[in-house]
Amino acid sequence: METRERVVDQLAGKPWWKATKPSLQQQVLSLPENCNGFLGDLAQRPNEIGGVRILALDALLIPDAPIFGIFPVFLVQNLKNPAVIFRYQYFSWKQGPNSGAKGLVLVRQEERITHIICLRGESFAVGGLTFDCIGGFGDPESPTLQDQFMTELKEELGDPGIQVEETILLGKGYPDRGQTNNHPSLFAAIISGQQLHRLSEIEADNPDIYEMRSSMVVIPVEKLGSFVETNDDFYFHGICNRLVFKGVISPS
Repeated sequence: METRERVVDQLAGKPWWKATKPSLQQQVLSLPENCNGFLGDLAQRPNEIGGVRILALDALLIPDAPIFGIFPVFLVQNLKNPAVIFRYQYFSWKQGPNSGAKGLVLVRQEERITHIICLRGESFAVGGLTFDCIGGFGDPESPTLQDQFMTELKEELGDPGIQVEETILLGKGYPDRGQTNNHPSLFAAIISGQQLHRLSEIEADNPDIYEMRSSMVVIPVEKLGSFVETNDDFYFHGICNRLVFKGVISPS
């Protein structure tokens, strides 16, 4: 992650930053250390993107603590028609694009993947129940995102002693490139059928006070085709697609 000093130096060389109001510059540079991921991405943002030139940062919408996300608003100019000046904005988690990790748990029995585990819980943004993948924000104290994924897996399934046989890195994914710069890492963790039986006897109690209630959903692989029609979580779809193309799962 970029240091605060390096970010300040990078921002200082950008024309749009120089054109930004001093009060807004101060607001940006006064963000807490846990927002360094957002600041690093802001400092690396090109001056021209997709036919528009950034003229200045126009606003920065930040909630009171705890800060989860930030909403920057830019004043931009159309390069082909300079008379067209308007505002562009996006949502960023405070961690920036590398926000954390999302993944699924696979159950392997007799050398074959037989089940997939995801979550179903309440979403504050949606205002109701949705399907979800396992995982969450990155923790600066975790050595790697894979370690962070394992921590989230144990917390969200309610079993700190669960044994994972194998972890598969599946690259990254953009959940909504028109709205957010979010680009988390994707994983799959393989457990045994014995571990699945262990989980079925546990009532999950996530210790994270900022997360909403959720519960485990176990899907037989042969029913995956019908299940995806009712699951609107695009992380789930993306992870399953990559697992199929890698030959890890073979839904009927």
